[in-house]
Amino acid sequence: MADAIRRSHARIPCDRHVEVHHGATGRPLGAGRMLNVSLSGAYVAFPGELQRGTPYRLRVLGPEGPVDLPGRVVREGPRAGPKAPGVRQFGMVFNLSADQERLLRRLLDVMRRQPAAETEKETGLDRSLRSYWS
Repeated sequence: MADAIRRSHARIPCDRHVEVHHGATGRPLGAGRMLNVSLSGAYVAFPGELQRGTPYRLRVLGPEGPVDLPGRVVREGPRAGPKAPGVRQFGMVFNLSADQERLLRRLLDVMRRQPAAETEKETGLDRSLRSYWS
């Protein structure tokens, strides 16, 4: 039996546009979707190839404007499926400054307060715990 996944922070399911930049050069690599997020990391669907251990920066729109989230890929997930050929999913862990963490906390607060019905209507995302854990 596999060990249970232990997370330091609860992940919030979402479907948000995210820009991916190379961490060392700042060069934009393209756009993807952030599928869930927490204070410690995110799960991202991206049409390009991201390398494990390489630093990247995610840019997502927060309540006060763009939020830059530096981190690195720690896990590669499956391809997204036939509807999005070539799209891979990547688990990232963040390395945030105090200011970046403050901005991310504000974004997470907004996301938690956003009514699930409104999110489902806009994105087709089911935010119930049943679908999140399955």
